[in-house]
Amino acid sequence: MKKIMICGFVLAALFACKKGEEDKFLSLKSRNARIQGTWELNVSESRSFYYEIVDGDTVDTRLIERSQSDGVYYFKETVNDSVEEEYSRPQENSLIFDEHNVTMEATYNDTTINSFTTHWWWEDGTKKKTFLVIDDDWDQNRIVRLTDDELIIENIDNTYYLYADTINDYREVFTRAEYKKVK
Repeated sequence: MKKIMICGFVLAALFACKKGEEDKFLSLKSRNARIQGTWELNVSESRSFYYEIVDGDTVDTRLIERSQSDGVYYFKETVNDSVEEEYSRPQENSLIFDEHNVTMEATYNDTTINSFTTHWWWEDGTKKKTFLVIDDDWDQNRIVRLTDDELIIENIDNTYYLYADTINDYREVFTRAEYKKVK
């Protein structure tokens, strides 16, 4: 009977190790230890849809699509069904996590074009650690997979803004980013 109880506790502890829906079954490192380091963006996809309503009429719809794959960044902005801007360029993006801060860097032609450092923390406490918040102004990022060398983050944001009694703005954003650890 004692052996069955011990096996039951061991199995329960092992199943509790898996936090993200695509995480490995078991990791010997904590999520805090696994997330720290330098992560390079491998693949990403982002779609943002905005529309503005004035006096009950939709006056502006905007779709912004961004993606990155194999070191190439793609951008397309469509306003009222007309392509306003579209381009691609070589670009590298990375996240550098330490215990409390994260630095985000974008590099184009071996030159850093954007870099800033801010705070990060686990939104859902010290045990679960499935939602990551980066800076106060950013949305929750759901950690889909976190291994020693792979990080997958998804973000779904639906926001409704009311600027005045007659002007409304709605934003819907979906992002999925897959990173590989380099250090």
